[in-house]
Amino acid sequence: MNNAAQQPQTTLEQLIVTAERLYAEHGIDAVSARQIAEAAGQKNSSAVNYHFGGKQQLLTAIIDYRVKPMARTRQMALGTLKAQGKQKDLKALVTALVQPYAEQLLYPAEENHYVLLASQLCTRQQGIDLLRSVPGWSAAIDELTHLILAVLGDLPANIAAERLKMMGVQINHTIAHWDLNRRRDSRHFTPEQLQNKVRLLVDYISAGLSATG
Repeated sequence: MNNAAQQPQTTLEQLIVTAERLYAEHGIDAVSARQIAEAAGQKNSSAVNYHFGGKQQLLTAIIDYRVKPMARTRQMALGTLKAQGKQKDLKALVTALVQPYAEQLLYPAEENHYVLLASQLCTRQQGIDLLRSVPGWSAAIDELTHLILAVLGDLPANIAAERLKMMGVQINHTIAHWDLNRRRDSRHFTPEQLQNKVRLLVDYISAGLSATG
């Protein structure tokens, strides 16, 4: 992963990463467009509305900014799984879902607040709808989900569907918890440390998905 690839370079990027930080730290509903513009060093207090048109469009821009690299990583992982004939390997499928999201924690904490923002979005239907509306966000996720459902084919459909919902909550909650802890302790995960955590999470989720009463 190239951390330098997402360093803010333009006014739009500066507004995006500043809004992401403020929303993550204070809550989406507690931050005004004026506060974002001021924190981003913009003299024009209407810069957010000028560049994005409003809060929903700004949130969409934040998601798009962070999701594109994750979507590419998931598509590559999916392609590799297919090439290796691992479409029925539950742990491999869950890893392809978890890994790109967890890797947001390899960025320095002060440069990336996406996980904490996304954890807020996932607690409200409007936020979930917004995430799914961003082009490319759900394509690989949907395909991986369908493959996981196929692996769980021996389970009643309603139980498998409910477990998938629990999986999504567990992934979001756990990785957000890791992010909060590293910020409190001023720690930076090494790729090896994060991979160990991902492996434990994948084992836990896979066991829960496939449990047979």
